[in-house]
Amino acid sequence: MTEIASETGAAHDGSNTGTASDTVGTDTIDDSANGRGAAGAASPWPFPAFAPTPSPAERRRNLRRRVMAISGVAMVLALVILALLPTKYVAVSPRRAEPVNPHLSIEGTPSFEPQGEFLYLTVSISSDRLRRIQWLRAKLDDTVDIVPEERFTGGQSRREIREQGRLQIDDSKLKAEVVALAYLGREFGFKGTGVTIVDLDPEAPSATVLALGDTIVAIDGQPVAIDSDIGPILAGRQPGDVVDITFERFIADADEPETLTESVALREVVDEETGVRRAIIGIAPQTRDFDIDVPYTISIDTGRVGGPSAGLAFTLGLIDELTEGELTGGQTVAVTGAIGINCEIQDVGGVKQKAVAARRAGAVAMLVPLGEVAEAEKQAGDMPVYGVATLPEAIEVIRSVGGDTTGLPSLTEAEELCAGILRG
Repeated sequence: MTEIASETGAAHDGSNTGTASDTVGTDTIDDSANGRGAAGAASPWPFPAFAPTPSPAERRRNLRRRVMAISGVAMVLALVILALLPTKYVAVSPRRAEPVNPHLSIEGTPSFEPQGEFLYLTVSISSDRLRRIQWLRAKLDDTVDIVPEERFTGGQSRREIREQGRLQIDDSKLKAEVVALAYLGREFGFKGTGVTIVDLDPEAPSATVLALGDTIVAIDGQPVAIDSDIGPILAGRQPGDVVDITFERFIADADEPETLTESVALREVVDEETGVRRAIIGIAPQTRDFDIDVPYTISIDTGRVGGPSAGLAFTLGLIDELTEGELTGGQTVAVTGAIGINCEIQDVGGVKQKAVAARRAGAVAMLVPLGEVAEAEKQAGDMPVYGVATLPEAIEVIRSVGGDTTGLPSLTEAEELCAGILRG
């Protein structure tokens, strides 16, 4: 029996005197609900001793409820799993518009910090394949393009793509420097530390001596610093003539290359157009540490950005800093396009997303390669988009939107200067 202690401290058995009381040790239970009466023994189970038996109709309803609940949970789980499954696609989305000039450094020659800005534009490629829920979200965003991963990677790994992008932007920066200086009529040369072999003709005698990765530093004792040094040294030589080639080769586990000299017979090649016979080594050369040779320093810091698409923007930024006045007219001009060594502008891709970044940055105009105007206009809004095929054309467009081109070459002069780059 449950013991009840009154507020006065007296103990009693179950009779209620109406005095307020607190339970001690355990809860009291009213047995009247189960038909045993308040005076009966306390039930150890806090529910009725007998539950009513559900009718067949109620059992069927309960079963349907359970089946529907289980089906609902299963459907939710299936949808979650389906949403998280990967697709074979990646997303191309807008990234940012960056001012060029803060990334430029010019030392040893006069430079002029502009008030206006040229913007170079970047896009973001999803780091992994889109999951289905991400694919759906991207599909509903008209600023995002969904492309097959294979089209983006071309079968390469992400690491290989990043390395390729790094090499492309290094090449783009060098071309921007060359083109900018040539456009301004500045004198410059090229320099390097030797010529690395990136391919070999297996039928040439040199293939038995040289190897991929070897770097030629001299031929018959004459220094070879850049790839264009080889032609003059071999001029006048005949197929079958033997030359001494000095080259550097890395041996396994060596910290420094070993310098070797080997005799190599020259191979014959016949020009298909002229029929002229020439003597060649039989290699595909690439200048090691290739750079422009000027009595001052130009550097472009792009951080982790990769790819060739900022070439035109770098070129215009350098021209702006190396000359007095405001090439942009003090405005913000967005630019995308790869730059060729003869001043031509090459397609880059992603211009729709770049137009979004340019518009958000407040650009008064956007310059793109000639063949990509329509794609850029899809997201340009009220921002005018201009297609250009060459650097001189880009300068003319900038002049037409309020840029200051005072002191710069005329269109005809600029075209001649650009043509002169390839003539050396």
